Amino acid sequence: MVSHGLASNQPQYNRLIKALFRINDKFTYPNADAVVTHAPRQMKGITGRYDVIMPGFDKTRAQRMPAAEARAFRRKYAKPEEKIILYTGRLIGVKGLEYLIKSLKHVKYDCKCLIVGDGPDKD
Repeated sequence: MVSHGLASNQPQYNRLIKALFRINDKFTYPNADAVVTHAPRQMKGITGRYDVIMPGFDKTRAQRMPAAEARAFRRKYAKPEEKIILYTGRLIGVKGLEYLIKSLKHVKYDCKCLIVGDGPDKD
């Protein structure tokens, strides 16, 4: 099993749904052949058998965008003097994207915010 965090801890669910998830967690995680998570604190008390893989960005696997392509991207999405703030991820309330949007008015320089993703809050 892969755990990105326990569903019973997610704020978008009501108490009944969270209780059902807790029951499910207590039976499924301990009986799984393997559990991989990036949230080890949440696994404690549920199962003692899990491996941790922390999320992150591996610079060694990234490739630099060719300069001509980068310039074309910039021309398409921002003015030359603007900084680009890029969000990539699921468009769902628990990600807190509304805080990014609200905070843009406090940014001290000209910027363009690009939001890339899909999900129930896309519209």
